[in-house]
Amino acid sequence: MLDKPNEEFEIEKEAYEITSMEEALLTFEQIFDEQSKIKNLKDKIKQTKSFYENQIKYEELKVDNLKNALLAYYEKQKMANPKVKIKSPFGNFVSHKEKLDFELDEEKLIEKYNGTDLVKTTSALYKGDLKKRLSVIGDKVIDTETGEVVDGANPVTKPAYVSVSIKKPKEDK
Repeated sequence: MLDKPNEEFEIEKEAYEITSMEEALLTFEQIFDEQSKIKNLKDKIKQTKSFYENQIKYEELKVDNLKNALLAYYEKQKMANPKVKIKSPFGNFVSHKEKLDFELDEEKLIEKYNGTDLVKTTSALYKGDLKKRLSVIGDKVIDTETGEVVDGANPVTKPAYVSVSIKKPKEDK
């Protein structure tokens, strides 16, 4: 058995020689035992992995609950003082203002922009590049390069919201 996780080990260089029927039968048994050990180790790995995956899920739920508690506290503080700022070395609140955006009807837009650099040859939109070209004016979405109203893009007002930003723990080097 290895004492350290990445410890090197050596297998005997000399070939194992079987010289009798008894040794052959014992070798079958030895192989069976070694295969059982391998299976047991693989089972332990699966159990350990499952255990830690469940631990991760549990910790993620705790984080979500803590974030929800923070958001509830922030909302109360915001009602009392609309200009409240809460910061810590571990995180802070980030207020996102209401903004105009648009939903995309991908099929219509692929039809319209097919043959341009906004559509992949697999007929998928380059949404990031397209969004840079589009702008909401009134109740219409306009292609700023052509000045045309874009059929397949509808203006949508995304509501304001607050999220919790937590700094990531630094990795040990």
